[in-house]
Formats: sequence, structure tokens, C-alpha cells
Amino acid sequence: MGVPKDYGYDVTVVTHSRAGYSEGGLIYVQLKASARLRLQRRKQSYAFSISREHFNLWRAEPMPVFLVRYCRHRNRAFWLYLQPYFLSHELFKRSSQRTATIHIPARNRLDEAAVEYMRQKKQEAVNVARAAIQHRT
Repeated sequence: MGVPKDYGYDVTVVTHSRAGYSEGGLIYVQLKASARLRLQRRKQSYAFSISREHFNLWRAEPMPVFLVRYCRHRNRAFWLYLQPYFLSHELFKRSSQRTATIHIPARNRLDEAAVEYMRQKKQEAVNVARAAIQHRT
């Protein structure tokens, strides 16, 4: 049986309003855990290598995709909103390049404020989709 395939998403998040009702849209999360994360002091970030296949999948997704890295030693997690990161960083410069390195800012701790940010970004994507899609009979 070999190593299971990594299909690009580990968690699909459904958010709820303050009244407890499910909201439309989804947040996709790719989780990666490590015993220790090495801080890149110059960039104040944690480096992570991604494949071209995952890059293509995450870049094309209309709903927000977040990478979350968990550090067991510090018992902390850090996050990166992938689509805007991809727009502002040229990652795959050569067609033969199979992986690229991304950097998760050390200030991006996963906490309640980060989850609310993720919810807001999801809601923005839902609003854009609703404006563009017209369901017809």
C-alpha cells in the first residue's frame, strides 16, 4: 500500500454567523505539522516548500486557501493566505521547476483574530461569486 496521496486540502471550514447559522462558502486549509520550525531571521518568517501541482490547485481556487504550519515544540501555529501571496510573489520562474519556497510571516499566529480574518476573506469571495452568478431555471 504506499504513502497516501496528498490531495491539497486537509480541512474544509464552514463558518457560522454570530447567531449560529451556517454561512455560505468554504475556507480551505492545508495543514502541515513539524516538531520544530526554523525562523528565517532575516525575513522573520518560516520557509515552506510547495509543489507546482499544489500551487496550480490553490491559485485557481475561488474560495480562500490558507496554509497552516503547526510547531509542536512551541505549541503554536502560523498561517498564510495563499492566493494573494501567489499574486505578489513570482514563484515558478522556470517551466522545469517542480517546487518553490514560500514564507509564512512569524507575526501570522493562528488565533481568534486570524480565524475571523479568514472568515472575512471567505465572505468577500462569496459576495463576488454571488454578484457574478445568476441561477436560472
